[in-house]
Amino acid sequence: MITELIIGLCVGLNVSVHKPDIPLKEVSATAYCLKGKTASGQVVRDGICAGSELYFGKTIAVYKKSGELIGYYECLDKGGTKGIKSGNVIDIWCEDYESCQEFMELIYEDDAKGKIYIQVMEAKG
Repeated sequence: MITELIIGLCVGLNVSVHKPDIPLKEVSATAYCLKGKTASGQVVRDGICAGSELYFGKTIAVYKKSGELIGYYECLDKGGTKGIKSGNVIDIWCEDYESCQEFMELIYEDDAKGKIYIQVMEAKG
């Protein structure tokens, strides 16, 4: 059911999928609010996340454990932690500390304990 929901949410994006469904992965999420440039050379902004080298340059759809879409993020930054490097954690950029706190509260709702689902895809838009 979640896969059908997620594919339905992708309508309108220019998504290049090699399989009829886009695989989901359960990961942990964190948030950061450092200012400056990302590993891609772009200035940080809403809609950017840090992730594994495997995700770099791709779009990541982020869902709560309930299947509710949180948002789409461009993976334009790389993190230094073991979890991020291994692909088991993504780090969402937020404008300030308060926004980071709000994001973390969102992903800890309903006893999700910071776990989310992600879809990694080639997408523009």
